[in-house]
Amino acid sequence: MFELPLKLALAFLSPLALLCYEFVKYLRQHICNTLGSMIEEEMEKCTSTQNQGEESGYDTVVQHVTKRTQESKEYKEMMHSLKNIMMVVVESMINKFEEDEIRSRERQKNIQKEKSNSSCTDNCSDSDSSFNQILFCFLNLRLRRKVYNERA
Repeated sequence: MFELPLKLALAFLSPLALLCYEFVKYLRQHICNTLGSMIEEEMEKCTSTQNQGEESGYDTVVQHVTKRTQESKEYKEMMHSLKNIMMVVVESMINKFEEDEIRSRERQKNIQKEKSNSSCTDNCSDSDSSFNQILFCFLNLRLRRKVYNERA
């Protein structure tokens, strides 16, 4: 239902945000695969006991299933596994962020260099006319920007 608008929204986000989104999707799937059947079994047990006459509300069922899940061997193994995976993923995300930051700084430096290099001096053109010198420098600047934009 929300899949398409979510994908459209994510298309406008940074690669880091997409990486975070994919990581959360992975976590959700991993939890579901690891604990899903056990949670369903516990829910069935609770509902069957409820049908046999024991008083059990929604909150009680949730508390019971949560407690049983957290005490299970599967949960402990999953948490250990996820802790290791998350350490690797978080480190990867930090590295990606730092790389993006370095590239951004380099782009800013290049832009600053271009701005400082594009100032016109008297030797921009061999022409005697100051109008021709200005025109030459302006066209030279436009050409540089075009080349820079094509590279980026």
